[in-house]
Amino acid sequence: MSKENIKEIYYVFKSSINAQQGEVLVFSQEKFDSIGAWKKIDSLKKPLINVGTCIVTDTGKKIIDESGTVSVLPNHKNLIIIFDNNNKKFLCPNNAAIYNSDGTLKHQLLLPEEGFWTPDAEGWYIHSTYYADFPNLKGWGVMVTNNHKWPDLCFCLYDGTPNLIWTKYSQERR
Repeated sequence: MSKENIKEIYYVFKSSINAQQGEVLVFSQEKFDSIGAWKKIDSLKKPLINVGTCIVTDTGKKIIDESGTVSVLPNHKNLIIIFDNNNKKFLCPNNAAIYNSDGTLKHQLLLPEEGFWTPDAEGWYIHSTYYADFPNLKGWGVMVTNNHKWPDLCFCLYDGTPNLIWTKYSQERR
């Protein structure tokens, strides 16, 4: 497990026509100018395939062969990838995983069995990351929802373990 700080994160795309590859900056501690990268991606022959995530640390680049919505955790040593419903490895409702800065899998996130959903209920999934900053609740976690049965985003706290904690906090989707 690497203890290095994550400096930058890129989405890695590949042209399905001629295998050209490009990267788009999605996180940086120092700069955040991805317009040129998006222009490069736009110049690649379509259709494009998101083939992975590139992590840049002090010692170099590591590629994770997984794609999804990426966020860097507050410690800057881990990242979360929230996968869409096409991912065969991390199925809904536990469709997110924490990775170390060296690109190794730390653990898959697991929805709690308490709350108003059940582990076998269909349609639930991890929607997005969230940082709660309220007088009685502070911490980083994820929003969980169900497009068909529940209109709100439900906050589950991440405590460094695979098992998310249901906080009983929810908010309307916007």
